[in-house]
Amino acid sequence: MMNNKKGLSTVVTTLIIILLVFIAIGIIWIVIRNVLEGGVTEIDYANKCLAVSIQVTNRACSGVAGNQSCNITISRGAGGDPISGVKVVYSDGVTNNVTDAGATFALIPLQTKTTTNIIVGGVAGTVTSASVTPYFKDAQGVEHLCQ
Repeated sequence: MMNNKKGLSTVVTTLIIILLVFIAIGIIWIVIRNVLEGGVTEIDYANKCLAVSIQVTNRACSGVAGNQSCNITISRGAGGDPISGVKVVYSDGVTNNVTDAGATFALIPLQTKTTTNIIVGGVAGTVTSASVTPYFKDAQGVEHLCQ
């Protein structure tokens, strides 16, 4: 009869170590892949944003400070993909208020649009400037703001 159990124990131990190494490699790969895919998505939207040229060409606000109604005209230059919308940033020189102009300003290149009666709250003084930040939406509806 054979009483040599050392050989069996060494084989089992080696297989367990190899299995643990494969599991560790799998976990590390999943983390690295998610980081790389997220970075690629952000680079893609940043690249789209570089081609977008958009600006406020006309701003007219009325009403009392702190509760004003503004009409703005936004123009878009040539190039780039159609954007999903814009965020309009109103300022009185001290405080800012961000308003989502939304689908009203889903501009294609070389297009100009005007929106009326945007209520600007949160700005203590009279609105002195307005700027825009375009954004794109992904398949899940998440907004990716351009810088």
